[in-house]
Amino acid sequence: MTNLANGVPDYLNNKYWARKDKYRNAWMKAYQDIIGRGLVGASNDSGVWRINFNGDDLPLDTMSNLDQEMYHDAAYYIQ
Repeated sequence: MTNLANGVPDYLNNKYWARKDKYRNAWMKAYQDIIGRGLVGASNDSGVWRINFNGDDLPLDTMSNLDQEMYHDAAYYIQ
């Protein structure tokens, strides 16, 4: 978890879109939300990686396209 957290600045510095505060802030919100739910691992049962955490599934279908993209990218980073 420490390595995961310590890698965030370098990860975002290598993303072109993260130069804009709007995207960087949305990504950080998504990352913190996923981690804050109690990350317990990741699985690939269906051929698509899924982040496993305690609590209810994230309501991605009710989020804006930007938020959905940032949650997907944050989950990819965590995975």
